[in-house]
Amino acid sequence: MKNKIDDKKIKQTLIIYKIFNAVFFIFMIGFASFAIVGIVTENYIWFIISGALVAAIFICAPFYNKIIQSKEFEAIELLKKGHKVDLSRLNDEKIEMPIPAHLKDYLTVDAKKSNEKRLYASLKCGCGENKFKIEKSTNHCVVKAVCQKCQKEILVFDAREHGWDGYVCGLFRGEPSGPFEEAKCKQCQQNVFKADIVIFSKGKLDFIHNACQEPVEEAGRTFAEDEWVNAFADISIYLKCVHCNKKQLYIDYETM
Repeated sequence: MKNKIDDKKIKQTLIIYKIFNAVFFIFMIGFASFAIVGIVTENYIWFIISGALVAAIFICAPFYNKIIQSKEFEAIELLKKGHKVDLSRLNDEKIEMPIPAHLKDYLTVDAKKSNEKRLYASLKCGCGENKFKIEKSTNHCVVKAVCQKCQKEILVFDAREHGWDGYVCGLFRGEPSGPFEEAKCKQCQQNVFKADIVIFSKGKLDFIHNACQEPVEEAGRTFAEDEWVNAFADISIYLKCVHCNKKQLYIDYETM
């Protein structure tokens, strides 16, 4: 039996989404029209009006973004594809984040910026240190960090084991990683860094419907719901040199 509250939530989300789309379309048409009139008539008032419309679009954008990242909107997309959705899950207000199991003890999470589909965190050793030497393999993108206080080695990312292709499909499992190269600052050539990690996920519901209900062909099995955190879609690692504060993008790896 369907939960009426959840059905109402989905309908409300869909209505608001359609309204936003209509408003954005009208505003963009208005912007283009007023800008053209301004050019033809050389009247700056029309340019001011078109600028106001653009400002209104930017003001509305965060609210629109919040809608398309909601669980209700994700349910709408899954229903459109013909999936069965457990609507009772929409009542769960607990915020889950895609923190991979192998990193759960080594991340300081920015809770204000993170949600179910994106994680912003910094790398931190169990001893409390946040300065590392970083190295990356020349094959299959394996990233390791060595704590500069206790010398513990932390496996940050292994494309053969983590993310959708690695964890779920196992596309490169068992293949050699190749030799490792140590990261160096592009500006001062030093080799000690602080590391920030950004992970993007398609969310728990998407994982449940693609990996938990029927066996995944490449894996030959179904997965438990709580394994969704390991099947992220993309990972980026940013390094900040502790000597000169130069920040650089170290890897940006799509895992599906």
